[in-house]
Amino acid sequence: MTRTVRSPYWCLALVSLCLGCAGSQTEAPEARRGVLPAGAVAEVEGELITAEHVAQVVRAQGVTPTEARELAVSDALFGLHARRELSPAAIRVVERAERARAFYRQLQIEVDRQGPATEAELARASAEHWLRVDRPVSSRTSHAVVRLLKGVSEAQAREVADRILEAVRGSEDAEAFERRAKEVATDGLDVRVEALPAVTVDGRVIDLERPAPPDMRFDLAFSQAANTITEVGQLSPVTRTPFGFHVIYLVERLPAVQLSVEEKRVALADVIQEHRVRQAEQAVLSRGSAVEVSRAAESLTAELQRTP
Repeated sequence: MTRTVRSPYWCLALVSLCLGCAGSQTEAPEARRGVLPAGAVAEVEGELITAEHVAQVVRAQGVTPTEARELAVSDALFGLHARRELSPAAIRVVERAERARAFYRQLQIEVDRQGPATEAELARASAEHWLRVDRPVSSRTSHAVVRLLKGVSEAQAREVADRILEAVRGSEDAEAFERRAKEVATDGLDVRVEALPAVTVDGRVIDLERPAPPDMRFDLAFSQAANTITEVGQLSPVTRTPFGFHVIYLVERLPAVQLSVEEKRVALADVIQEHRVRQAEQAVLSRGSAVEVSRAAESLTAELQRTP
């Protein structure tokens, strides 16, 4: 019989299953030279290893032909031992997993052959990873906001915000701004004073250590006001948003990060590759193979969850 294509994963999986079966470690039997059928380079107890199979191993794993032949022989020996020592069910589990891995590796090979990223792929990846490759100028601020809660008139809230604006003028740093803002009489209104992450003019949040969720946006009026301040230590006018009246203090102005098209191709190569693989996987999974789960699946597997 001839060899089918398997990888070292097959051997490793079978080793794990066979450890409990082997009483002691033994070396592989010494190979003898002989005459084999045309196209065969080795034989393991009647199982032929073909030159074609060795060539496939060379291409897949980047090894020499001699190393590929030795891997194939080792694979065959482990498979032979498995068939002798393991139950048919255990072998089916390993073979099923190996077929899935082999198919996944083939998907990756096909993806590699697609060549450089297209303009559409690059645009999609850039939009998704804009923080790394296409980041606009942003402003990091502290602010005081007089909140427009139920029952609070705009005139009341605006009056307190105007007092805060006058009190914080000339603040030498964010700490002084926050301290002065908190000292202003609030007339019983809810006033929040806090430091905020950097924000772009269109409301995207810049936090390199803890990136915000993709759909998170600051209020547009607030974002535009924060990015209108041109110098660190300066203030915005009182700015109204749906949350209330804000006084904004510019703590830091962060420069833009905008990579060239070629720089993006390099920086996003892994991202685009992963997306291509996911698309290929989805194409396979969407072919409509029937899947049925037993009604007793939970009870049948409950014992597995209790095993330490």
